[in-house]
Amino acid sequence: MSSLKTLIQRHVGQALTSVTLQRLRQGWYALKRISTGSQPTVHFFHQVDDPYSHLALQQLVRMHPLY
Repeated sequence: MSSLKTLIQRHVGQALTSVTLQRLRQGWYALKRISTGSQPTVHFFHQVDDPYSHLALQQLVRMHPLY
């Protein structure tokens, strides 16, 4: 029984993280965004004590200056 559960988990995990499913999701959200006329959005959560947050913020500013 345990091996069947493991086999099912592996296949479900592969299906959920597959490139095909990822592209379908991206296409769906792009169609939704285009149909509403909205712009692509980046959600950024900054954590002060995380050095990677600071590096990510620097790159975001380079991509789209706030000033």
